[in-house]
Amino acid sequence: MLEGIDLENYVCEGQMDIETLLRGARTMNNGIFNIRLSKIKHHPNNPRRNIGDVTELAESIRKNGIMQNLTVMHDPDDPEGYICLIGHRRMTAAAQAGLEEVPCRVVQIDEKEQIAMMLQENIQRNDLTIPEQAYGFQYMFDLGASADEIAEKTGLNRSTVYHRLNIAKLDKEILEARAKDEDFQLTFKDLLELEKIEDIGKRNKLLKECTNRDELKRKVKWAVIDEKVEKNKQNIRKQLTEAGIEEAPEEFKKDRWSGQWERILTKYIYEDTTEITIPDSENRKFFYELDRDCLMIIAKNENEQEEKEKSDWQIKKEKQDACKKQLSDFHKHMIGKMKRNILLLIDDRLETVVPYAGAVHRLWDTLLAIDADISLERGASFFLKKGKNWYSAEDEETDAAESDWNDLDMIQQMAIFIYEEIENEDLWNYSGEYYGDGSGYVNDYKIAFKTFREVFGIPVSKAEEAFLDGTSELYYREEKDDE
Repeated sequence: MLEGIDLENYVCEGQMDIETLLRGARTMNNGIFNIRLSKIKHHPNNPRRNIGDVTELAESIRKNGIMQNLTVMHDPDDPEGYICLIGHRRMTAAAQAGLEEVPCRVVQIDEKEQIAMMLQENIQRNDLTIPEQAYGFQYMFDLGASADEIAEKTGLNRSTVYHRLNIAKLDKEILEARAKDEDFQLTFKDLLELEKIEDIGKRNKLLKECTNRDELKRKVKWAVIDEKVEKNKQNIRKQLTEAGIEEAPEEFKKDRWSGQWERILTKYIYEDTTEITIPDSENRKFFYELDRDCLMIIAKNENEQEEKEKSDWQIKKEKQDACKKQLSDFHKHMIGKMKRNILLLIDDRLETVVPYAGAVHRLWDTLLAIDADISLERGASFFLKKGKNWYSAEDEETDAAESDWNDLDMIQQMAIFIYEEIENEDLWNYSGEYYGDGSGYVNDYKIAFKTFREVFGIPVSKAEEAFLDGTSELYYREEKDDE
């Protein structure tokens, strides 16, 4: 007999009740034991690292006692001790309140089940930080639990488990710093977006460099596009190699404007450019150059003698015309990209990445900076068919366009005004040379795209940046004689 308990007839309900009694615990009803606090220690692998302030909880326990029991297990390293599984805050607060004993349910489970139990309890209470959840899942995974097993034990779906395991791959110091930064306001949704970047090093770099979640959201979009472009460039290189097309020789890089080379194909590689159509070589030897995001397929000029007979002025004029044609095509790409995003905005499939008031303020400043025409006729013309303007369209066409315009909110209308203002502006002069930053056209163009990037999070590729700042090879430049 032990404190009135008939050990021979005592029913063990899946718990180590007899051993618990032998460890000095006092029984209560329904398999709950009173255990001395001095014999219980915190679980060393508790996912929740920060117990937090328990002053109010301790005061409540001092007045009312513990309303919910702890869950503990036998300490394998201490014949009289226990390890807390559920109730770490209550345990700390009870000690602060001066209690000597606490009510406990005693279980014996393996290490994976211990972590799962603590995770589930804290997740249900929303008590875990982002790193705590991630590292808890990773610990279970390291113990040999599969994603399905973790999902089953924690009550979460498998995709959530995988996302938490991906978070655990991030640099621990960087992740914890961002999670503690109240100004950053990091969320699981932000880290889900970050997961779209395949390179873990790039994920860590962005998480460390960004100062707030809006900046992180924008830069993740750009990084994802950059990764897609790089992957597409690799696929296209493979496609060209399989077609027997070699990389351009050094002589092309030196003499590209000498008239010895003919451009067969010029194509910009974007995130959706997964393959190209290679033109028929007609028994000519093709080469390629893939510089930044621009692919050129070239061949030796079969009419080289004819080229040599051309005057310097003719050769220069042809180069300038070729540059202007490529610049015009790229301008159409830039404007088309802006229009596609405006249509997404109108269709409620594109949101601002800054607060509404901030977006309105930024867009209005841009309209003033580029001296935009903000008349009804200019704005509603966006909805007219290509080639039509407000004054050449039929009345029923302008009425329909005006109706569509009136259905828009302020941000949508201001975005259209910006688009309409720069749609027909060029960044180059009659020779195909970059105007320069002093030009009103250039300034308006750059301001417009910078605003769209900052307000709507629309990324700008390296080729687009080069087009905007004048460093693109599409612009004509006078060749300098070697000194």
